[in-house]
Amino acid sequence: MRRPRLLMLGFLLALFAAPLAFPTPAHATLNGPCFVQASISGNDGGSFESVDPAAKTGVYTVPIAGSAAYNGGINVTPPEEGRPISGSVSVALPLGGSVQIKSWSDEDATNTSDAGSVTWDLPDITPRGVEMTVSGSHSDLQPCSGSITVKLDGGLLDSAVGVATAVGTVLLAAFTLLTGIPTKP
Repeated sequence: MRRPRLLMLGFLLALFAAPLAFPTPAHATLNGPCFVQASISGNDGGSFESVDPAAKTGVYTVPIAGSAAYNGGINVTPPEEGRPISGSVSVALPLGGSVQIKSWSDEDATNTSDAGSVTWDLPDITPRGVEMTVSGSHSDLQPCSGSITVKLDGGLLDSAVGVATAVGTVLLAAFTLLTGIPTKP
């Protein structure tokens, strides 16, 4: 009777520990003749990392609600009469869906760079400490795209989903152990 219970416990441990043992590699990519940099701040005034996909390939820690002062551009020679451009930046949420942080378009653009700031306030249900991908693209004379890996500042118990996951894991472990206890004949 002990052997099946130990096998089940070993299986569950392997199932939940595998993502920790083999984490996905963090990435930062920038394709095309574009550049972008941003300085991140939390809504509470806290300062976070500066984002530069050309210089760092690790995971950036960002607040669930904050702002970024950005500077970006593309290395093209625009025609004098202008050209159509468009683009966007969005965050892929770990529970599905995405949140668009910024979008732009211009049918007669003559500029090749932009600077400003963007703000965001992700849903409170978004788990903290989980890696997400922020991706952006720009359509121009030569297209550009890029992405970075971010995680929200905080820990597992800082969101409702994290608390529910922790409680569910404890209940599943207790149930698994209880099902392995033999009953009286």
